[in-house]
This record gives sequence, structure tokens and C-alpha cells, in this order.
Amino acid sequence: MPTLLARVQVTVTPDLAAALATARTLWPDLPASQQVVSLATAGAAYLADRHELRYQALQETQGILQDAYPPGYLDDLRQDWQW
Repeated sequence: MPTLLARVQVTVTPDLAAALATARTLWPDLPASQQVVSLATAGAAYLADRHELRYQALQETQGILQDAYPPGYLDDLRQDWQW
């Protein structure tokens, strides 16, 4: 079908074949090209959600170990290393 949009050509590797098999069970009425689009958009949404959850976890835990290491602890530790 003619389009002005860019196209992407991919090789069907074993991993992609497995993903396409899953897509066929999830979206059996869609043509293969639309199944690929659905896989890509679902994967992107999943990765974005994971990124956001990781970022939130980092924000929530930022600085909680601030008191775990008192000032000068590295100097005290390194004194044991000197010969």
C-alpha cells in the first residue's frame, strides 16, 4: 500500500517468530503487519512503564542510607590497608 511514512524491514529471527506467534493468538484478526505494530507499541509501553517505576523507586530511596556511613569512614577503613 502506498504511504509517505517510513517503512522498516526486519528479519524474522527465532525470537521474533515466537513474538509473532504470540501476536497471532492475541490479535488473530489483524494482518501480520499490524501485529508487528501492536507488538512494538505494547513493548514500548511496557518499557516506558518499567522505566517510570524504576525512576520512582530511585526517587523514593534517594538518600535513605545517608547516615549509614559516618563522615571519615573511608579514611578509617583505608588506615587498615596501609603497610
